[in-house]
Order: sequence, then C-alpha cells, then structure tokens
Amino acid sequence: MKAESKDMKMAVEKHDRSGYRADVHPVLVSFLAQESLTDAEISSRLKISRRTLYTWRKGHPELEEALRDSKELANALVERSLFQKVLQGDVTACIFYLCNRSPSRWRRNGQVDVQITGSVDRAMSVEEVTRRYAEAFRSYVQDHVEGDSDCTPKREEG
Repeated sequence: MKAESKDMKMAVEKHDRSGYRADVHPVLVSFLAQESLTDAEISSRLKISRRTLYTWRKGHPELEEALRDSKELANALVERSLFQKVLQGDVTACIFYLCNRSPSRWRRNGQVDVQITGSVDRAMSVEEVTRRYAEAFRSYVQDHVEGDSDCTPKREEG
C-alpha cells in the first residue's frame, strides 16, 4: 500500500493542477524558443494562456532556465549570422550592426552632420548647394570612415 501512495505522489508532483509537467514542458519550450518563437507563440503552441506560461516560469525554475538559455542560443546564432554578413561586406548588415552596436556614433535616421565652410557672396541655386553638399560628404567619408579597419568614424581632433 505504501508503494502505491509513493507512486501516486510522484505522479502528482510531475503533473500539477495547472497541467505543468516537469518532464515534458522544459524540453518543449526549449525547442520552441530555439525556433525563435515569442512567449505568446509558445503559449499558443502549448494550448495555454500567456498568463499560465508566466505563472509556470515563476513557479518552475527549470522552465525559466530552459526558456532563457534557448532564447540566448537563438539570439547568438542570429548575431553570428549577422556578423558573417558584415564580414562579407553586406552593406545593409553593416548599417544594422553599427547602428545597434554604437548608436551614439551611427544614426538610423539618415542624418549626417556636414559643415560646409567658405563664404557665400550670392544666393546659391539648388544644384550648387547639392554639389557642395556632395563634395563635403565625400570629404567627410574619406576623412572619417574609409580605411578604418573597424568601420567606425574617427573622433574629431580639437
């Protein structure tokens, strides 16, 4: 009789009232998180609410750890892939990488600070302004970006 009650107790511990199973759910959420699914998508696949998933995460450290580790692994794989694209010279990947890694020096809004020096005696046409801007921008790129092995602009001396 005692053996039966011990087996029942173990079965109850594995499968609590919420439906959580310590032997199944950490493995499932780990797999789903590695597939880059969000918490909402994971809970949907498990046929539970997001609130239940969050409750499980709080109450079951092994589930929280499985989710965290799997998401970190998926992120690391994406980061490595992005970095490989950067090394291959993919301009879009370079822009994305630099804007996220060094946002204070690389802006996403397309603004470039260029100062055009020289006096202006007369009103300039749009073409003249565009030409001067293009020259100043080319000069800026040559002085601050090209030739840098780490692809970051040089700091202004002053």
